[in-house]
Amino acid sequence: MLWTRCTVITQYKKISNNSLVFGNPAKIMRALREDEIIALRASAMHYHDCAKEYVVRLGLTAWKD
Repeated sequence: MLWTRCTVITQYKKISNNSLVFGNPAKIMRALREDEIIALRASAMHYHDCAKEYVVRLGLTAWKD
């Protein structure tokens, strides 16, 4: 069984920065806490660093930040 999770954001929907949004159609549930924002940024940087290392190790191209 394949489970997918997705949120459908309808046209012209206005979403404030740092909002937790989910559902179909999308609903703004609450503002993210500061610790959640910090954790999301750290997670994004981790994936960025992994991608950079992968590209460099394979010699696909020079990585430019």
